[in-house]
Amino acid sequence: MKAMFWMAALMQFVVLMNVTVFNGNWGGIMMWLTTLLFLGICTIYASETIKRRQK
Repeated sequence: MKAMFWMAALMQFVVLMNVTVFNGNWGGIMMWLTTLLFLGICTIYASETIKRRQK
């Protein structure tokens, strides 16, 4: 669960950097990064849920 928190924090940091540093010009790259991070969070959550149900 700790990994999910850090991945979500990284996702928010990427969005913040896109808006403040790059003035929103890197929208496509930012969307790919946040989508990959979101899929990673979903994968971790699903694997943790499956492990809990098997116990």
